[in-house]
Amino acid sequence: MRPRPRAVFGALAFSAAVLLAIVALHPDPLRRLEQELASGRLLPAASRAQQLLASLEDDPAAANVLLRRGGFPKLVRALADAGRYEEAIEAARRWCDAAPEQPEAWIALAARERDALRPAEQLRALERAAALRDEDAALQRQIAALARRLQRRATLERALERLAELEPEPTGALWELALLALGRDAPDRAEHALARLLAFEPTHRAAWRVRLELALARGDDDAFTRWREQAQAVFGRRDGLEFASAVLVSAGRYERAFTLWLEHGAGLSERAERLASLAAALPAREAAERIEAAIGKGADEPALHRLALALWREAGAYGRAARHARALLAQRPDDDALAETLVQLELAAGDEAAAIETLRQRLAREPARLDLADRLVALLWDAGRVEQALAVARSAAERADDPERWRALAERARAAGRDEEAIAAYERALRAGAPAEPVLAALEETALAAGRLEVADAALARLAALRPDDPAIAARRAELALWRERPAQAAALLERALARRPGDRGLVRRLARAALAAGNTVLARTAYERLLRERPGDPEALRSLAELAAWRSDLAAEARYRLALLARGLDPVRNAVRLLVLWRAGWTPPPAQLAALERAARGVALPAAAHLAAARAWREAHE
Repeated sequence: MRPRPRAVFGALAFSAAVLLAIVALHPDPLRRLEQELASGRLLPAASRAQQLLASLEDDPAAANVLLRRGGFPKLVRALADAGRYEEAIEAARRWCDAAPEQPEAWIALAARERDALRPAEQLRALERAAALRDEDAALQRQIAALARRLQRRATLERALERLAELEPEPTGALWELALLALGRDAPDRAEHALARLLAFEPTHRAAWRVRLELALARGDDDAFTRWREQAQAVFGRRDGLEFASAVLVSAGRYERAFTLWLEHGAGLSERAERLASLAAALPAREAAERIEAAIGKGADEPALHRLALALWREAGAYGRAARHARALLAQRPDDDALAETLVQLELAAGDEAAAIETLRQRLAREPARLDLADRLVALLWDAGRVEQALAVARSAAERADDPERWRALAERARAAGRDEEAIAAYERALRAGAPAEPVLAALEETALAAGRLEVADAALARLAALRPDDPAIAARRAELALWRERPAQAAALLERALARRPGDRGLVRRLARAALAAGNTVLARTAYERLLRERPGDPEALRSLAELAAWRSDLAAEARYRLALLARGLDPVRNAVRLLVLWRAGWTPPPAQLAALERAARGVALPAAAHLAAARAWREAHE
């Protein structure tokens, strides 16, 4: 049965009345939510938001109403402020479902995922928001930060690429892009990023360094040279070289860094220091040869010569080191230390002639430098150039007029066999005030060796005046007098000496020997007789007196001395034979000596037998 129109209309009116009553009793929930948020009532606002979220589940169409009224942001905010992150995330997702084209919805979802400590979900939400808001650099920065944290390299690269396009000065983004490309072993992408970076900031040192390292790693020498030159144009020649050198050193390419400074560092004050530090990492010979090659091409600088000198010396090539020292000395002839270094290097290289010539040139420039003269004399002497050594020593002694120099000259001349020059030098030393005794003694010896007896005698006379009680001097003077055929003078000298020292047997012995050497037998006999009186039985005196008696045919005297020798067991055979000869010649032995003579003659050869028989017959006749 069809309802009546009046009944239907009445039912509708009743329903409307009920709804009006509900609205009157329950005002708009969204408005109430806004009021509670405005008043800071977080918990009631959160409860209201939960009710609204539940109503969305019951009536999906209500989401559109809430979207049109802008209620989703308030709903999400109320739940988040109350710490109900899961429900806030759910509300944000409802918002994203209702309006997927609104970037704000995705940004709100990302914020809530961040509150819930869900970085991966936060990153996805931010990527959706960035896809809708492509010009927002802040979103790209957030994405880059999260991707860096989560190690999402591809996402990070996309964000950085976009940041490089959006930011007015994308230095940081491009630098990070370059580093990421290097980490992925993508040098082309890294080079592209570095080129873009340097276009924005040409003075970015780290970018230049990486760019040079890339070229070095690729082995692209042309690119390395090109970028080094560009870096020098930006930073200046010195800084550019420092920069490229540091890159080469960090890569262990010391030889190339050394060559770089050598070829392109001309005129820079740091060049020598850098070359020296780099040379320490290279073989000394190799570094020195590179420097010599550069010098040969025209880089004739003192600093390079000094470095080459040090390197060749370290390598033990002293001759080549001396070559550079010579070049430096030509530029600074007054550098005494450098000249000394050159001499040492020439000597170490075994080039004595060069060292002598160097010292000669220095001495010619500074003739007052006696130390140079001494060194030159020593070198000339060691080299066997005696005449030149003596000439230089004589010149130095005349310039200084120093007694020790004259004395040293005399000793050198004496060693060289130049006795006359040595005598003159000793006399000059005495005139200059040298110690008299040693110089006079040396002068006397030299004069004797040269046959200059008068000079030797004069020196001994001066020595005797200084040491009047020295018997040796008197003996020497006496010997000289005998050699000069002045026996009276010799005797007088020794007599005077013996008068001062009467018991000096050594002096008497010297007198006797000197007299014998000079052929003065009378003086010799007198001296030996005196010695024999002072020392009875002296073998030397007995032998010498026996010989002297034989020389003058004094048979009795000779026999007496030989019997004394025989009694002491000295030369028994010789003395026995001589006594027998004397007996036969007319000497008659005393009876007391016959037994001793017989015993001595038993070991004598046959000619003595007849003498023994005669001696025995004579003894029997006189008994």
